[in-house]
Amino acid sequence: MVKYKMDTDQMIRNYEDLLAEPSINEQQKYECHLQIGIGKYEQSIYRQAIEHLEIARKTCPDDKKQAVNFYISESYFRIKDYSKATSEYADTIALGPDTPIGQKSAYSLGWCYIYLKQADKALVLFVKQADNPKSVVRKECAQNAIDLLMNMHKYSEAIEKIDKYINSFDAKEQESLLYIKALALSRLGENEKSITAFNEFNKKFPNSNRKDEATYQKGL
Repeated sequence: MVKYKMDTDQMIRNYEDLLAEPSINEQQKYECHLQIGIGKYEQSIYRQAIEHLEIARKTCPDDKKQAVNFYISESYFRIKDYSKATSEYADTIALGPDTPIGQKSAYSLGWCYIYLKQADKALVLFVKQADNPKSVVRKECAQNAIDLLMNMHKYSEAIEKIDKYINSFDAKEQESLLYIKALALSRLGENEKSITAFNEFNKKFPNSNRKDEATYQKGL
């Protein structure tokens, strides 16, 4: 949404100078606050970004509102105000849950819930995106859902999700999932199945950094 390819500092100064002009109209004020806010975001000056973007949002055209909301949500996330970020992401998703921005917001909202120690809510969001073959965050959400289930000691569900999602990953990415599956079988006390899974893992990925771990896990 930044219009000009120039040094960010210079871009911000230009819009600040324009904003100081008494003769500018409301549309120009909106554009100034928007561009300054995005510039501050790109400079990681998130509190100032929020200040300008929230002003821009008040007069934002409907077709730009979700993008502006997303910048605000991300800014709150990056200053670790997860409670406020949760509200902002939810509003962003409501503006279009199936857009790429809506899907990315669902992913980030999941992480807010993790930091707020509400893993069950995070899991629902991750699974919904992982189940959507058109989601731009499908793989990331699938991995996060599996990791959450393992952390929650829901090993059978983790195995189920690995079997469901594994074909969405390339061969190298499948390495981690197959190791986790073998580990989950071990945690369930399915010793024979676990040993078989670890053997298959070592055979399929002989150069894996986890080969020694897999061999160790077999002996437990």
